[in-house]
Amino acid sequence: MSTGGGGGGPIALDWHVGYDCRIKHRLTLMQLSPLVHAEGGITALLHRLRDPGAASGSAAAAADALGGDADATANVALGGSAAGRFGLRRTSPTEAGLVETFIPAAEAQRRADILRRFRRTCRDCPANAAAGRQGFGCFGTLPLPITAAAEEALMLVIVLIMEGGDDVDANAAAPIRHIWDNGLTGEDVGTLRAQPGFFELEAPVVARVGPFLEKRDISSDQVFEVLLTASTFALEYAVLFTGFLAEFPRLAAATDPALAVDAAPLIRLFRALSSAQELGVDTHLTPLVPDPRADTSEERALTHESLPALELGLIDEG
Repeated sequence: MSTGGGGGGPIALDWHVGYDCRIKHRLTLMQLSPLVHAEGGITALLHRLRDPGAASGSAAAAADALGGDADATANVALGGSAAGRFGLRRTSPTEAGLVETFIPAAEAQRRADILRRFRRTCRDCPANAAAGRQGFGCFGTLPLPITAAAEEALMLVIVLIMEGGDDVDANAAAPIRHIWDNGLTGEDVGTLRAQPGFFELEAPVVARVGPFLEKRDISSDQVFEVLLTASTFALEYAVLFTGFLAEFPRLAAATDPALAVDAAPLIRLFRALSSAQELGVDTHLTPLVPDPRADTSEERALTHESLPALELGLIDEG
């Protein structure tokens, strides 16, 4: 995979719990993601976009108006006239590599105005996994590169899971058994390590896991292959991996609070997968190693043909 964008927006693997609502018939996933992940949420984004200071012509003022510098969640770029020279940049994995998307300020404001009207309905939706947010909790992100601390924490908890014990769900080992049973090597993930932007570590973390007389090697590349390389994390896999998705956050927190902090981006994803499983839906991702057959076009909407039907009323909060 090649990298694109030449130093533009922040890079992230975005995920979305595939619970249907009216807003997902109005905007595509690619149209929604940059806005719902903007720093401070939709309300703060609208305020920054409407702030007259954003049109001062200063790159520093533009960065401040949109929530930070080039490394922040909401990024800026120059272009166009004073009223519309700022916008949002976001970089995501696609079948062509890391691709940067730029949304001019006027278009970002149009989309944000649509989203604002759904805040109350969205906040009360069962797919709003992030309690306390102003809605859109069915969306989340795994920042890239995946940090060394997160990758090491992942494998430390997997060691605990594979050691088992009376307090560990026996089904928590299902992803690792799946990897071994299906001969998954992690080769595709391994090729990404030579490219910038995906991993901090140059080599995967390898652990020897299992009961004393049955220990086998497992690498973080193999684990990421099963968790992060499909554009859809199907419901059937969420059901199969239920024990792992529940036990990982619990064991991380119980073992060492610092471990849970290191693994926090992965834990948020695992909780979203659990939420999707409870709701009976798939989870959609911008995967690390996308399927070249996948349709990632800007115009592809998540429609009622691909999501379970649930009509949520539109509440305009003024």
